[in-house]
Amino acid sequence: MEWNLRFKWLPILIAFLLLLGSVGTYFSLPKGAIDNSSASSLSITLDYKPDTPVDEVRENGLKLEKFLMEQEGQDYVDMQMGNSADGATYGNVNSPTLVSYTVQMKDGADADKIIDAVKGQRANYPGADLNAGPGSFFGGGSSTQVFVDVTGDNLDQLTKSADEVIAKIKPIKDVLKVESNQEEKKTVYTLKVNASQAKAGDIASQLQGMLNSVPIGTMKANGQPVSVILEPVLKPQSEADLENLTVMTDAGPKPASSVAEWVKEELPTKFFHKDGKSYVRVAATVEPSQLSIVGADIKKAMNDVKTPDGVKLNVGGASADQSEDFMSLFMMMLVSIGIVYLIMVITFKTLKAPLAILSSLLFVPIGAVLGLLIGNVKPDFTAIFGVVMLVGIVVTNAIVLIDRLDRTKRR
Repeated sequence: MEWNLRFKWLPILIAFLLLLGSVGTYFSLPKGAIDNSSASSLSITLDYKPDTPVDEVRENGLKLEKFLMEQEGQDYVDMQMGNSADGATYGNVNSPTLVSYTVQMKDGADADKIIDAVKGQRANYPGADLNAGPGSFFGGGSSTQVFVDVTGDNLDQLTKSADEVIAKIKPIKDVLKVESNQEEKKTVYTLKVNASQAKAGDIASQLQGMLNSVPIGTMKANGQPVSVILEPVLKPQSEADLENLTVMTDAGPKPASSVAEWVKEELPTKFFHKDGKSYVRVAATVEPSQLSIVGADIKKAMNDVKTPDGVKLNVGGASADQSEDFMSLFMMMLVSIGIVYLIMVITFKTLKAPLAILSSLLFVPIGAVLGLLIGNVKPDFTAIFGVVMLVGIVVTNAIVLIDRLDRTKRR
């Protein structure tokens, strides 16, 4: 103690050097998502391209279900594929090539083991996107995607800019997958009617009746209402079948190809709109433990993308949400410290003693970062809550120390 009082500058200098080192170390640490090991449920998806045969999707879905049921620690596995009529009524429509699983974990089971086991199965499902993560109370899993929204007025410019964004993101380390809503496409045939040969409205009405199912009413079966649907007359399987369709015109029946032209196009299956304008969303699925680092790398890469006039890039998703959550926690911490200071001012009836007590908080990062390094824990939300608790402990110790000094002076 006597030596410290004689050479005050040395321990103070060492303390500030440790403080700077701990702050730098914190910012270099990857900020991961919440620890998954204690998750009560898991959300797993097996997603194939839209043109994949449904039978193949079902077969592989059952194969993965069997694998999940063999995993130690799972209580039960719920598998869902396709859509229900009730869900479609309320707009809950999923891709027919998407298989979703909900795995309920047993008490005390390590969910990370199953997540790692599922990720290890990716090679067994070529052409599919297999992802696993902790489930949420409302269903679904926690997202580890970083979004880049390409907004503008010209769809061609949006598509080109989105392709450039994808090219910039793909080489980034720990990016597992990059895709956009423009990648999933379907074949669309448009009939352009020659106005001099036939009326477009008449042709459209005829084709609608020939190619689409038509609801004609309901009937009761076993006391339950059942919809009655008239199946289409024709079910074309090729372009030749479309060319040979016969339609009625003012001059009599004619092949559709003689009065109109079939135009084949490959169009995206998903269209996004924001504020009345179309936009393309590029989604990058990243390694959860490297979420903050990859998010920062993507933001940096977007600065190098040269977009045409009127096209803008907006980065969001899990990394942006995580940054906002961390900022909210830090703001909560600052507000708490302010309230504690006011309480101490009222208690001690002075401004100096509370300031001396709170000055010890400057060195909280030293112990906090050291604890993270020793425990090999990534700075997640639970770690931040631990820092909040550490602030309370440091303040309590400082109050006890100040109180002891005051008593010693009085004696």
